[in-house]
Amino acid sequence: MTNPLLLIFSPETWMCLLVLAGIFMVIGLREIAIRIVGCVILMALLYPFIQSLLCVIPMWSIFILMFFFIISIFRFLFGSRVADFVIGRIMYDLIVLPFHMIGWFLSPTRRR
Repeated sequence: MTNPLLLIFSPETWMCLLVLAGIFMVIGLREIAIRIVGCVILMALLYPFIQSLLCVIPMWSIFILMFFFIISIFRFLFGSRVADFVIGRIMYDLIVLPFHMIGWFLSPTRRR
């Protein structure tokens, strides 16, 4: 069974990230492009160690690691203030979602 986190670290995605960095460089987002290239170099160096580690740990912990990895990459690329705002907005939406669903189910006129 293939771990989902290994798909992020696969060498095929490195080329896509380098192309994305090139597009960011053309657009004018030089800092983000340099950070993406740095991440690709770091992933290329750490790939054998991470691959052997992820084959040993259980699947439920891989999902937790994947969540924190995505948040840390987002924070690294766009800065801590943007990441804090986005994470706060996502948490707010997750907290409010059940109440919106209850209101939608209990409302007398549902829009179809």
